[in-house]
Amino acid sequence: KLEAEELLRATPSIPWTVIRPGGVYGPGDVDYFNLFKEVEKGRNVFFGNEDRWFSAVYVDDLVRAIVEAARSESAARKSYFICDGRPVT
Repeated sequence: KLEAEELLRATPSIPWTVIRPGGVYGPGDVDYFNLFKEVEKGRNVFFGNEDRWFSAVYVDDLVRAIVEAARSESAARKSYFICDGRPVT
């Protein structure tokens, strides 16, 4: 992924926008649903170790961000991290 981004940055003739989503969750997503159920019960859930932060994004919010970026000329030649803004460990 990084090499692809570097190639895009080095090619001024191609308009591009990079979207870097957090963990995507939504309807039908069993893995994140089970994880969120555990958190709701008050259990601590760790990804790797407690020093590593993780951000998620709801699938509808991600789609909205992608559509907005595709429609916006000011998004050209930029990279965006798309997440819900609430990092967890």
